[in-house]
Amino acid sequence: MGQRHQLFVIAKINSRYRTLCAVHHQWLYGHTALKRCLDTLKIFQDPTNRVPLQQEIIAAKNNEEVLWPEKLDYRDIHIHFPFIATCLTLGAGFGPEGYTHGVLIEPFHMRFNGGDNNNGITIFDITNLEHVRYCFVDFYGMESQHQVQLMAPLSAHTYLASYYDLDDPENKEMMMPTVAGLQKFDLIHTSTLRDTWPEDEWQEPEVDRPSEQDSSGASIDDVAAKLGVSSLRESSMEQILRCIPDPLEDDMSLLFEAEMLPGFHSALKTKLIDQASRLKASEHVLTLLKTALRKDTVVDLSPFTAFTANELAIIVASLQKDSSMIALNLSNRPDLTEADLLTILASNHVCKMLYLLECPQVSAEFLVTNLGQYELFHPDLLRQPLIEDSGPSWGNPGYKPLTPPDFSSNNKLSQIVWYPIPKKDVKFSMLGITPSGEGKFDNMLEFLGLGGRSPNPREPRFVSDIPVSAGKAVRGLLRLLPWVWDCGSPEREFGDGIAFAFATVSFPAASDDAIGMLSAKNYSYPRRNYHPPRGTPAAHRPVLSVGQWAIIIVHEAYNAYERKAREDDDQAEVDKDNAEARAMKRMRYALVTPVADPAPSEKRFRVVDVPEYVKEVLSYDEAHRKEAQVLTEYWNKRVTSVPSQFYDKDDIHQILDKVYPIGKDPSSQDQPTEESSEESPFPGLAIMRN
Repeated sequence: MGQRHQLFVIAKINSRYRTLCAVHHQWLYGHTALKRCLDTLKIFQDPTNRVPLQQEIIAAKNNEEVLWPEKLDYRDIHIHFPFIATCLTLGAGFGPEGYTHGVLIEPFHMRFNGGDNNNGITIFDITNLEHVRYCFVDFYGMESQHQVQLMAPLSAHTYLASYYDLDDPENKEMMMPTVAGLQKFDLIHTSTLRDTWPEDEWQEPEVDRPSEQDSSGASIDDVAAKLGVSSLRESSMEQILRCIPDPLEDDMSLLFEAEMLPGFHSALKTKLIDQASRLKASEHVLTLLKTALRKDTVVDLSPFTAFTANELAIIVASLQKDSSMIALNLSNRPDLTEADLLTILASNHVCKMLYLLECPQVSAEFLVTNLGQYELFHPDLLRQPLIEDSGPSWGNPGYKPLTPPDFSSNNKLSQIVWYPIPKKDVKFSMLGITPSGEGKFDNMLEFLGLGGRSPNPREPRFVSDIPVSAGKAVRGLLRLLPWVWDCGSPEREFGDGIAFAFATVSFPAASDDAIGMLSAKNYSYPRRNYHPPRGTPAAHRPVLSVGQWAIIIVHEAYNAYERKAREDDDQAEVDKDNAEARAMKRMRYALVTPVADPAPSEKRFRVVDVPEYVKEVLSYDEAHRKEAQVLTEYWNKRVTSVPSQFYDKDDIHQILDKVYPIGKDPSSQDQPTEESSEESPFPGLAIMRN
């Protein structure tokens, strides 16, 4: 039952195309399928995601015979490419417009028609990460209004037109912007599908609209090459390459002059990588490497396999000043040991992110224990949330869960709480409707009965024990707040929103499509929509300890929605109801931390906004104070477009007393009651039976 759809990622691995990942979506078709396709394309093409994607493609090329033997085992559901799987999961299952839906990881080499399907498939080609391609395919007939060509690559417009009348003005206004967004991406060729699944008979698409023609994305240089004319770009690059000093020689006389040429650093880096296996760490080569890499936010040292750990440490140390380094890539290094890694990072205080994909001698346990202050991209850490969401034994025998990093000075945010107030419990007085249809009110919204009965018949949704760095707190909150505002049922899907919104990287310069590691606790447990059941004693709610912080999101009239007038509705009455809904609905946030041993006259919690929070948790040295300044500037620039304000009123303390009731004994948190018959996913939480 459902509108079933599968999504595939393919790429050219050495001499032929292969499937790298597949997921099943239980309810995906029509316009929603287009939106998920567009968001996934943006993720795969985002420059911030390029390094881990490239590294998994390299790993696939290095292990082709092992991964794709002559006789495939379709029971092999091990997640071989966990970053690609993470990108596909986030793109297919989450949308910034308030959308979320779970997906199921399928065997990575599943055939295009191997899933339970009635609404076609989506395919992404990530061979060229600067020009990612897509197509839809119907392989036996979809449950749509109109039939489409079978076994052929379908454009966004063709797929959409099979479900809707695109001449209808309402459909056109709502859906055609998504089609326009997808027209910026090339369509996958029939020859690519034939190479990926050669056993089947693929058809050339029937082109009946100019916008649906298969595009190869030919550039000016491609046209020039066909005409036998050398492009200006090629001529300039040849000049640059002639001026670059030979890495295998010690002549540095042309280095200063070559640096003045446009494109020099990129060309030098290419030349060094091409000769990486032969390079020795002479003073000359180290100077060239520092020159080539100092403008890179992601410093890639993975090709330089002839360098010792001490020599790599010299390069990292030389980039501590006057460089743009934020991340370090040492992936696909079977020779790299845990001791080597500590040596390389010994003098680092600039790099905050480590790419360690396919480094078999470096364990995830070691990274979590010794380098938890970094954002870590390691296959086992990337796999864990996907495995736990599907079930630990599902295709992963011997799986052992990993403990997340302990709280560090920059990792104090441990809880996120959504506190909903239904519209029936929001007090307001309507003074009339303005000409624009907005409601006017005599004062700010207030809660009914804050001093007496709880204004909230639902329990707050907790997501706890998920340490989040200051950078992720800022970027994740900026993603979460608009998502919660637009979500149709946040009371059921808040855990999903948390999981997806905080799966981002921490540095502000990254785009909104930059993908970070999903937290296992942040993904699998909250996505089961767990929250303390109604009637659960306060002693069994999550504890917020002194020194830890929580984000509180107070969502007033969360269930006040606008509606369209039907044929028998009074338009004026509908306009009045919609104006009332717009005026009632409000969302405010705060960051809170308990006060140690408060006096009777003191508040139990400190309540601050984001700038004050990052200033406090990043105040312990000059480098982190600069980071706090950057994060504050980023927040102040972006928050103006977010539908939420800081909760700066004193009545938030009345709400906090309900979220964290007075008299809770933290020492009792680890003692389940006799009524508890199931282990809670959160430490200190017993699941009660009503």
